[in-house]
Amino acid sequence: MNLDSNGLDLKRLLAVFLFLETIAVVFWGLCFIPWPSLAEIFVPSELPTAWLWAFLPVDLVLYGGSGWMARTALLRGRKSVTMWLSLHTGMILYAEFYVLGIALQLGQGWLGAIMMAPSALLMPWALWRWHRL
Repeated sequence: MNLDSNGLDLKRLLAVFLFLETIAVVFWGLCFIPWPSLAEIFVPSELPTAWLWAFLPVDLVLYGGSGWMARTALLRGRKSVTMWLSLHTGMILYAEFYVLGIALQLGQGWLGAIMMAPSALLMPWALWRWHRL
């Protein structure tokens, strides 16, 4: 177990979170294939829906993939955990600030910013705590 000073099993909690997050990202991305009209919910009216389609491959492959690789490295005790957690954290922060900036500027597109907020808040904390173990 990787218990911190508060008795928190960060490894187990982070592995569960990364698993659920990866499944959610893949499910979210794949929902647009049979229902492309869902893009209108996430994309502000001033932007073309193609904007979202440009992000889907990156979300599915890099963001979902880095979360899965971080989880796998974490559970197998690999030294690459920090690299994958750092990549994953950087990606969610970039995406969150980008979408939040658009929502603040245009007053639309809040759903994406709200959906990403838990990961954008948790991942930097988890990365920081991981370095302190």
